[in-house]
Amino acid sequence: MGVGLIGYGAIGRDHAASITATSGLRLSGVCDLSAERREMAARDWPVRVHERQEEMLDDPGIGLVVVGTPPSAHVEPVLAGLHAGKHVVCEKPFAVHVKDADRMIDAAAARDLTLTVYQSRRWDPDYLAMHEVVRSGRIGEPFYMESFIGGHDHPCDFWHSHEPVSGGTIYDWGSHYFDWILQLFPDTVRSIAAQAHKRVWHDVTNADQVRVDLTFAGGAQATFLQSDIAAARKPKWYLLGTRGAVIGDWAAEPVPADFPARMRVFRAAGEGAHEEVLSLPRRDENGFYRNLADHLAWGEPLAVTAEEARRTVAVMEAATESISRGGAQLKVEI
Repeated sequence: MGVGLIGYGAIGRDHAASITATSGLRLSGVCDLSAERREMAARDWPVRVHERQEEMLDDPGIGLVVVGTPPSAHVEPVLAGLHAGKHVVCEKPFAVHVKDADRMIDAAAARDLTLTVYQSRRWDPDYLAMHEVVRSGRIGEPFYMESFIGGHDHPCDFWHSHEPVSGGTIYDWGSHYFDWILQLFPDTVRSIAAQAHKRVWHDVTNADQVRVDLTFAGGAQATFLQSDIAAARKPKWYLLGTRGAVIGDWAAEPVPADFPARMRVFRAAGEGAHEEVLSLPRRDENGFYRNLADHLAWGEPLAVTAEEARRTVAVMEAATESISRGGAQLKVEI
């Protein structure tokens, strides 16, 4: 199937590489407002380049559109692709507001088209290892989780750190962490409380640190902490179950976010606990697109649904509201 890519920044280039590495998909067109990035795409791949997305969407050889624009600019190109009769992949976060996620989901359903979101870190080896431990019941019923990402360093000076474009600190890594959390805790989220700090990096509009606390219908709790002012890192994951625990420690200091965590599982044994180092599966760099290609060609179940991504957006939007209300605990049904 021919694929058209909207946006050829750093994220768009990653999409292009994964698409071309996936059997059943063919990168056919790239659209970007920047002449420099269009020239780069033309050098990188044997594709037609476009300044206007309408030109690319008119191509009958394109059946799938990938939207790789910044978060605040997802809705319009996603809807344009769907209205043109194309299946669509939207870069994460799916949207900043639930109402926009609903518009996109409704548009896809009305045309019987596939709409999915690039939650590519579902295929991260450390997450997959932890998910398998939970699924197998080795630690009993999970009831408490802490998750962390960050360090003490200046945030990037690109749109990721500009709240009107990014949606805010919560929407960056939170898009992945809340997706992980909601996969591990499928119960309805019943309450959300969040706090933010702005203390050091005053030249960017994102908060320096955010903490979000979730409580689920069955009483389980999960916390997400992202900080650019943390001189000491917490573990990436600290997960407690009724018969054991999983701890994921950062494996590398220079680029901790991109390296799988060192995963250990603890199983209750009398007055102590038995510790085991988890072996990690091999990283599947193109797992998302392989699943999507098989879904479009053969009907394989879609690994990441738009409805799942909508749930993540709902959590992040409620957390943002809690911050705006001074950390108020909000009653929700998510």
